[in-house]
Amino acid sequence: MMENNGLENLSKLLEDSSSASLLTDDNISTLYGIAYQLYSHGKYEDARQFFRFLTIARPFDRRFWMGLAASYQMQKNYPAAIECYSVAAIQEPTDPYVHWHAATCFFASEQTDKGLQALDSALGSATKESHSGLISQIELLQQAWSGASNNNRGER
Repeated sequence: MMENNGLENLSKLLEDSSSASLLTDDNISTLYGIAYQLYSHGKYEDARQFFRFLTIARPFDRRFWMGLAASYQMQKNYPAAIECYSVAAIQEPTDPYVHWHAATCFFASEQTDKGLQALDSALGSATKESHSGLISQIELLQQAWSGASNNNRGER
């Protein structure tokens, strides 16, 4: 694990987005490994900074957008997470997981209808061969949130 001074110095470097274009693929891989470890150890703000820098350095690498979105999500910054998941969905629209994660953010921010739409997208992208467990989870969430959505409409 990095010491605080080392992490602070690296964080300052990451704030300077002009250095992003100078990085080699090995540098990017190292930074991704650090970001992933920080996220895995619950250091979501530090991970967010790394993933943000990585999205600037390599904006078409979906892994970095997913990491940034997950970091925001763990910090309960759902609007920012949804934006990042949207970028990841544009890059790979057939990945059901990106829609699944976006749905959980919509539900957490009380946007039930949008969450249900995201679940529909996830279900439409999932295949029985590769995503059977996810399909079951999607269907359960759809049932639970459809009932909640209908109850909310009845109360108005």
